[in-house]
Amino acid sequence: MADETASASLPPKAHGLGIAGMVLGIVGLVFAFIPCLNIVGIVLGIVGVILAAIGRKKSPQGHQGMATAGVVCSILAIVIGVIWWYRLANAVNEGVGGFDEFAKQLQQEM
Repeated sequence: MADETASASLPPKAHGLGIAGMVLGIVGLVFAFIPCLNIVGIVLGIVGVILAAIGRKKSPQGHQGMATAGVVCSILAIVIGVIWWYRLANAVNEGVGGFDEFAKQLQQEM
C-alpha cells in the first residue's frame, strides 16, 4: 500500500527524445566554438533540433522543459557554428588574398 502512494507522487519521466535533443544541443554548442570542428556542432545542432522538437511534441503538458532547452541549445549551436564557419572562411580568403598580393610584389622586385 505504501508503494502505491509513493509511486503516485513521483513526477512522470522526462521523454528520452527531449533529453537527447538537449544533450546534442549542449555538445553542439561546445563544438560550435571550436574553429575547425564547428561543422560538427552545426550537424549536432540540426539533429538536436529535430529530436528535441519531436520530444517536445510528445511530452505531456507541463513537462516540456528539457525538450525546450534542447531546441534552444540546438538552435544556438547552429547559429554560432554558422557564424564561426563564415568568419573562418573570410579569414582564409583574406589570407589567400594577402598571399597573392605578396607574390605579385615579390615578382615585381625580381
